[in-house]
Amino acid sequence: MVWVCLLYQCHIIKMVYKNNPDKFVRFANVVWGINTDGMTEDQAALAGIDALGAYIKEMGMASNLRELNTQEEMLPAIAESTILLTGGYKTLTKEDVMTILKEAFLRERDFQIKLSIDIKRH
Repeated sequence: MVWVCLLYQCHIIKMVYKNNPDKFVRFANVVWGINTDGMTEDQAALAGIDALGAYIKEMGMASNLRELNTQEEMLPAIAESTILLTGGYKTLTKEDVMTILKEAFLRERDFQIKLSIDIKRH
C-alpha cells in the first residue's frame, strides 16, 4: 500500500504545493539536503518534489499506473471510489483526483533525475 501512495504523492504535491510553498521548501532542504539558496520558492519546492520522484525511481518502485497493470478505462471508477478528505493543503475535487490519475497513468516515467541535486541519505 505504501508504494501506491508514493506513486500518487508526487502528482498530488505538484497540484497542492503552491497552497503552502514554505513547507515544501523545507521538505527540499531538510529531507533531501538540497541547498535552496538562490532559488525561488517555486524552484526550491519543485526541486524537493523532483528529488522524491527520483528516489521513487531509484528504489525501482512503480512510477506510473500502467506499471501496476491499470487500464485507462479504470480511471473514472478509481476516481469515483476515492474518499475526499478536508483539512490538508487543498481540498481535492473528483476532477482533481481524475487529473492526478491521468498524470499518474500517462507519463512513461514521471520524473527526470536532476543530476545537479545531491540527495542526502539518512
